[in-house]
Amino acid sequence: MHDFQRLLQALATLWLIVFASHIQAAGNARQDVASIERTAERFARQQLEGSDARLSITHLDPKLYLPQCSQLEAFLPSGGKLIGRSFVGVRCNGPTAWSINIPIQVSLSMDVVIAAHPLRAGQLIAADDLGSRRLDQEGMPSGVLTSPQQAIGRQPIVGIAAGLPLRADMLRAPLVIQAGQIVKLRVNGEGFQVSTEARALGQAAVGQNVAVRTASGQVVQGVAQGPGEVLASP
Repeated sequence: MHDFQRLLQALATLWLIVFASHIQAAGNARQDVASIERTAERFARQQLEGSDARLSITHLDPKLYLPQCSQLEAFLPSGGKLIGRSFVGVRCNGPTAWSINIPIQVSLSMDVVIAAHPLRAGQLIAADDLGSRRLDQEGMPSGVLTSPQQAIGRQPIVGIAAGLPLRADMLRAPLVIQAGQIVKLRVNGEGFQVSTEARALGQAAVGQNVAVRTASGQVVQGVAQGPGEVLASP
């Protein structure tokens, strides 16, 4: 082998050694777990901007090995929500792709409508029957009212203790038809209208179905229109 060829072979071998060392060094570099946590927390705060959310991130094991990444990207895992015990994903798209979910506790609070004092079943709720309290959303049942207007003019189905948050399923619209009440039954057809008296066979609020019995004994299904008024189809 000529000296020049030996030189080229030596240079190629040296380049391979340097290249392999570089790859190994890059592969062994560890991503700082604190930077992963900061990326996750920054993302969560951006998503919750404008709220009074309180965040508590679960710290990763400092011995966790993940290849070093030049650009971390945070995301919300599919189907995830930032409320209560949540997760924020952090991933690296290259040169070595990886992804990890960071547990994060998100506490959100909101103003809800409460009973200012004990409410009786059936009483008509007025503005001074109501109060407001700021509560943590975690574990809060669905349907909790957030505006007094959602309760005013409605009636509790059962008695409600003072301080209890009001839910939609606790209330109903006021009854405008009582069982046994003589009501005005109207039947509107094409080009005609008939009105007669009938006796209600049940109770109903506006918009609810109610059966009535006419003077002839016929039972008719109608819809409560207002106090003492029922509309039926021909």
